[in-house]
Amino acid sequence: MIQVTPEQCELFYPFVIGVDDGEQIVYLSQPLTDRLGTDQLGRRFRDVFDLRRPRVDKTLEQLNLLDYRSQLLLFSDVTGKLGLRGQVVPGQHAGRSIALVAASPWLTWLNEHVENYQPKISDFSIPDAQLDLNLHLQTQSIMLTDLQSLTEQLTKARDEAELASSAKSTFVSHVTHELRTPLTGITGLIEIMEELPLDEDVEDIVGDLKASSDHLLHVVNQVLDFSRLKESGDELLTRTFDPLASVSESVALLQPLAKVKELAVNTRFDPALPKLLDGDVLKIQKALINLLSNAIKYSDRGNINVTVAVKEKREDRFRLLFQVDDEGPGVDEADRPNLFKEFWTKDAPGTNQVASTGLGLCITRELVEAMGGRVGMQPKTTGTGSEFWFEIELQACPETAELSGQSGSAGAESYDAKLLVVDDNRVNRRVASLMLEKLGAQVDLVSSGREAIDFARQNRYDLILMDIQMPEIDGLKAAQQIRQTAGSDCPPIIAWSANCTTEDIAGYRAVGMSGALTKPVTRIGLADMLKQYLPSPPAGKL
Repeated sequence: MIQVTPEQCELFYPFVIGVDDGEQIVYLSQPLTDRLGTDQLGRRFRDVFDLRRPRVDKTLEQLNLLDYRSQLLLFSDVTGKLGLRGQVVPGQHAGRSIALVAASPWLTWLNEHVENYQPKISDFSIPDAQLDLNLHLQTQSIMLTDLQSLTEQLTKARDEAELASSAKSTFVSHVTHELRTPLTGITGLIEIMEELPLDEDVEDIVGDLKASSDHLLHVVNQVLDFSRLKESGDELLTRTFDPLASVSESVALLQPLAKVKELAVNTRFDPALPKLLDGDVLKIQKALINLLSNAIKYSDRGNINVTVAVKEKREDRFRLLFQVDDEGPGVDEADRPNLFKEFWTKDAPGTNQVASTGLGLCITRELVEAMGGRVGMQPKTTGTGSEFWFEIELQACPETAELSGQSGSAGAESYDAKLLVVDDNRVNRRVASLMLEKLGAQVDLVSSGREAIDFARQNRYDLILMDIQMPEIDGLKAAQQIRQTAGSDCPPIIAWSANCTTEDIAGYRAVGMSGALTKPVTRIGLADMLKQYLPSPPAGKL
């Protein structure tokens, strides 16, 4: 708030009155002191002056003059001998905030009985009008100075906030990378172990390991998703996708968790659902996975139903409902307003759920709202349990449209290809090698960017899988040098990293990489990569 001192006001107005928040007069300019005497200091404003315009209810316990800023005040002393007119500005005196009445003589005396009189500039002399202009100009100058100072302060605060946000994002990126690197080895080895002949006890242990590692990966993903959403709002990446396949893929991802708790997860699709849609399928899958994960977490029995229904159709635009209902303990009515807030979590009585980050539903809300949709929850109309849902509007595509990298369909194919896997982590190299060899590929393994450059120069590869963060020569520099050396004969180089945001992938492509694969990776994920970047395997080779 702009504040001036009584001395500044006196440069332009002869009569200046300072009033504190208790209505007491704490300052009188010299002309007023000469007229009224110093004994008026400490008295209440309404005991010394009558306010004529605007009209004020005299029964008010407290008169707040700051409420009359921007209005022209007409008032007089209680004797009726001194008429004044002026305006109120915020002020300061002796280190205190006060209201300042900057006034000049009331040259045209108004009859109190003229109730509806509206003052005009012609009622005042030209010198008085000039005084108003001078005060206006001075106040404007003070405001501009303060505005410039405020702008500088805000700019500094913004820069500091951006620096802090950048530091936080860098920290989250490094931490999640360090977590994803060992998770790649853990989840990969578990997936390989599941395919081995195991006795029943060991099979149960492997199942528990998978459930635990999947949960840990889910937590890491939630923290990273939350950080990205807060930093950039997460831009939309529209592509053509098969809604039935995408939802089924999301459900299949969490089936192992449901199996451990002996929960049945069912899918229901509206027959009117288009075969192909345009939309951000990754956000839709993330939102659905969060709702399904939440249902599994808080359920110890019964069925979980995942429903996709058409709520409204307008030409080729479809408003779709994605709903997950469970038979868990439900949500107390008092807790429902908090469900989609950050870090809110509450243990549900009678369940054995794992701990929650309190981010899943918040992230779901952010994702859905980024797509122009809405989220909600209501208790089931029959029995126990809850129904969590979100609605979004998507555009249908012709059935002849080309799918944009729909995943999960290439796990059984075999590829006669030679690949180079580059990673400084021994376990990750071994996992990738075992998975790729099961897909029919021949694999060379190296542990550094320097080795990758040498191997790529000495051998011909169909594809290079390149880790990014490595000592000495990182994956970006190695890929750049390989591409410069090989020229048009360079094979596809795929970034293999825990950091695969849109910005990260743009950076990978800028140095000549063809795409990116997020750690940790599954055999289906590797198969999808091979399907996308290598020629199709010969017919019948499965």
